[in-house]
Amino acid sequence: MDFNGFLYATVRNPATGGQIWRTPLTNALTNGPQPWIEVVSNGFGQGAAVVAEPHHISSGMGSLWVSTLGRDWGSQLAQVWRSSDGVNWIRSSTNGFAPGNNASGRSPVVEVFGNQVVWGGGTLTNPGTGAQVWSMVPQQTLTVNSSHGGAMPSGMVTTAWGTVLSCLVTNSPVTVGGTQYVCWTAAVAGNDGTQVSPTNAMLTLTNDAVLTWQWKTDYWLSPAVNREGTVNVASNWYPAGSTWRSRPPRPTIITSSRGSETRMDATWPVRRSPRP
Repeated sequence: MDFNGFLYATVRNPATGGQIWRTPLTNALTNGPQPWIEVVSNGFGQGAAVVAEPHHISSGMGSLWVSTLGRDWGSQLAQVWRSSDGVNWIRSSTNGFAPGNNASGRSPVVEVFGNQVVWGGGTLTNPGTGAQVWSMVPQQTLTVNSSHGGAMPSGMVTTAWGTVLSCLVTNSPVTVGGTQYVCWTAAVAGNDGTQVSPTNAMLTLTNDAVLTWQWKTDYWLSPAVNREGTVNVASNWYPAGSTWRSRPPRPTIITSSRGSETRMDATWPVRRSPRP
């Protein structure tokens, strides 16, 4: 099975538990032996009695899917595992798929059709009762954070794989006295997203993800002249950390019988000309 540039192989190990190995696809296309890396060992950490073999592997919905087989070929309840990167694996089923059910790892097959994962195999206690087929739509979780509220949706949202979510902030800007908080973008971890506007992000949820709305702080500025001079900055909201350079008025030249004096303003030093 090739997936995201790697070729994967499952290995039965009745002693310590099933294994999964992989090698870059470019290596697999090269003549001669190539190095392989083990990505699953000891039957997903459960031992050979539970998972002696990752029996069937397939890909779909951005993940690898594996059905398991017990050491005694049908002595253990079935399991399904998945991985989005081929290295980190998550168990995606309970034993036997439901409490009290006896679906086993007898010739198990797992495949992906559209947005559903379908498993088929035998039963544990009485193979003569016939095969079972189970299906599921994987669920993904989106966690939404906003330090100033107004997020839709907010908190934790669980939905079917592939669901398109429109995420909004409805209360920007938030004004508290002379301070204003403005939402300006969304930071998404774990899933791709499209920024439609500063307060709108679109996600097609294919992984568990976290969306955090980013806010910036503005302050109200009302500039004024105390004595002489001019101000060319309008009263408005300005981002925290903004700077301006003030310009003093033109020097005033005062002429007297003793000479001339030059003053910039009341706080600048006086420069006197020599007496004639």
